[in-house]
Amino acid sequence: MRQPLAEDFAGTLRRLTDLGLTRVEPYGMLRFADDLRAALPATGLTAPTAHQALDGGDLEAIFETAAMLGIRTVVHPFTPADRWQSRADIQQPAARTYLPCCADWALGCSRCI
Repeated sequence: MRQPLAEDFAGTLRRLTDLGLTRVEPYGMLRFADDLRAALPATGLTAPTAHQALDGGDLEAIFETAAMLGIRTVVHPFTPADRWQSRADIQQPAARTYLPCCADWALGCSRCI
């Protein structure tokens, strides 16, 4: 998909719709945010989930972009094995990535809990 998307982003998503797909799972959501914002509604596709590296990124921008695109679940695609050797190794990224899902979290947004 990378090459067709690079050549014709909206046309590639239209082709997926023509094939009968209704949902996609984008990768590199921040890099393609503008394309996704235009092409998803134009094609009728939805993206309930996305792959996006969370380590070292601007988590607020990632989750704001996800919310703007209607993406409810962001999957971190890969963590090297040497960073999963202890309980602390696993707890550190989990603690770093737990953020409220929207600006209404303080008002008790049910999606944020």
